[in-house]
Amino acid sequence: MQGGAPLLVLIDRNLATSAALAAEAVTAGHRVLDFASDVASLWMNELEPRLRAGPLAMIGHTSAATLFCVELLARDYGARALQRIGHPAATAPALAALLATPTSTAPLEPFEPVMARATTAVTWLVATSHGSRAPLAPATHFARRS
Repeated sequence: MQGGAPLLVLIDRNLATSAALAAEAVTAGHRVLDFASDVASLWMNELEPRLRAGPLAMIGHTSAATLFCVELLARDYGARALQRIGHPAATAPALAALLATPTSTAPLEPFEPVMARATTAVTWLVATSHGSRAPLAPATHFARRS
């Protein structure tokens, strides 16, 4: 993935399996960012500035709604979902197993069937890919509208 570079690991602490996954991420040397259900502040203060600065890989253990928001917002920075695993809240894949799973450049299964299998939790990987940055509207575009 990033040649062993530390990842950002987003953990929704309201999920039953979040503590175990967070502990595994810390032990592996990754930076854990936790939140309780609402990822908006984390997006504005941590994720968006990092994506704007350059390539980034994130793993998350969140609700499907949070994944949907992060995935949609991150597209503007050339990031896309590389893995999505829906599962019951009481289970979660081991972080090491998720990182060891080869990622493909082939399109993922559509969002809806994966989320239909998720009782309440989804574990995912979203990363930037070189040369896939979406064109952003210039700042002057927004200045004229206000």
